[in-house]
Amino acid sequence: MKKKLLTGVAIFMSSLLIMQALFSEGYKSQAAHSKTASYLYKNKIVFLVESETNKMSMAYGLDEWARIGTTGTSDVRTLDPQLSLLLNTAVLVAYHKDNVTPSTVFTQDDINSYYATKRVIYNIIENKFDGSISSASSPWAKAIAYHVANPSYINDQENVLNWNESTNKFELTLTNTVTDGTYSANNLIKADMTTLPNGVEVVANGETLKITSTNEFTSATTIKLYKRIQEKGKLVVWDMGEAEDYVTLDYDEPSIAKVMELKIKTGSKPVVATPTPTVAPTITPTVEATSDVTEIAAPIVEATESAIESTSPVIETTTSTIETSEKYNEPIEENVGAEIITNDATEVSEEQLNEALDDVPSTGDKINTELLFSLIGASAITLVACLFMNTYKKRKDI
Repeated sequence: MKKKLLTGVAIFMSSLLIMQALFSEGYKSQAAHSKTASYLYKNKIVFLVESETNKMSMAYGLDEWARIGTTGTSDVRTLDPQLSLLLNTAVLVAYHKDNVTPSTVFTQDDINSYYATKRVIYNIIENKFDGSISSASSPWAKAIAYHVANPSYINDQENVLNWNESTNKFELTLTNTVTDGTYSANNLIKADMTTLPNGVEVVANGETLKITSTNEFTSATTIKLYKRIQEKGKLVVWDMGEAEDYVTLDYDEPSIAKVMELKIKTGSKPVVATPTPTVAPTITPTVEATSDVTEIAAPIVEATESAIESTSPVIETTTSTIETSEKYNEPIEENVGAEIITNDATEVSEEQLNEALDDVPSTGDKINTELLFSLIGASAITLVACLFMNTYKKRKDI
């Protein structure tokens, strides 16, 4: 049982290794261009036929005045990276055709386009067209120049992504201004995903490049952007010895990309302050002034106009007058003394006054002596009688 299990594991691991070999880049490189090729001129077009695969590829010369060779070797001659990019872009923008066989039919338009492409390549080699926008005159040249040009936002400065509260992300939108009609340096631009920090996304749309991040990184990091005029079709240089060298396209490999670098970082995420509890306001009672303030005037005591009658004194109550101030904000007068006003009274003689007073009912202030002694005598008799009765009762009980 154990032996069968080990055999099964060994078969499974072998299968994984075979699958990895079939789909790895190493396997793809074996299916790429050959190391040697032979020269073929047909239908007024130059081809190179690879010796290992018999693959037939359209070839473009690099030296207009050199003699024609017979065989060539690939990956021997090394070109400047910028020159390789220009040549690769020129062939892909201009005229090229894949899957060519000896039976492929070429029209006169195909032939004219092929020679026009050769002319563009010669102009690049002879530095008549350096890939700049200012040196581009034909549509092909403009397409090449805008493809290899940097967008206007590519520079050495650090681009800061700012926090967007509504999207809950750090964001930055860059805008390209290197354009001319349909030609734009922002066309086909993409981000190298292997260079992006965790949480960063890059999306190109029209002339803008929007960068977003869900994570904060305040130190600048460099990301890479690239653009390819066509995904497949890498430039292959063939060294023909003393004869004219050629370039072809390998459609099994990615084309040479225009690579750019961009420095980015995020700002600091705003710190949300903890809200302070709201203290209820203290309500202070508001005293509103009344519309009228009462002013108390001193009571006025007036004497009766008539004289005191001899039969009975008349007590007349004086009336206090309360006056109200016209305005509530008039100060209230303090310490107002009572003003006594007397009228002239009829003069009364002392005898008439005494007679009038004798007629006033007695209030109990005088002592009745006879009544007092009568009450004391009655009380003494009662006390003696009680003592006698008490003594008599005791004797009787004995």
